[in-house]
Amino acid sequence: MKTKSLEIIKKRVLDKIENLSEEELIELDRIIDNLDSRKSRIEQILSFREFLDKVEDPDLIRELTVDLPKNRLKSNRNIETFESDFFKD
Repeated sequence: MKTKSLEIIKKRVLDKIENLSEEELIELDRIIDNLDSRKSRIEQILSFREFLDKVEDPDLIRELTVDLPKNRLKSNRNIETFESDFFKD
């Protein structure tokens, strides 16, 4: 059943593409490229997850996942403090 519905969707999409102007085709191409790049980013993220599955240190996993945003914010504050101290008038 899935195959049949997939075929119907593909046909509908192809029929719509046939009627697009050049500008619309260019835009569609851009949208498809964005979808492809998003898929690549998702695959990269999932490959990182595979790495985490192999890590046995729970503290390291926490540092790379849960604590990462907090640590980045802390790091940014340190950089801002350094810059303000370093570049005093």
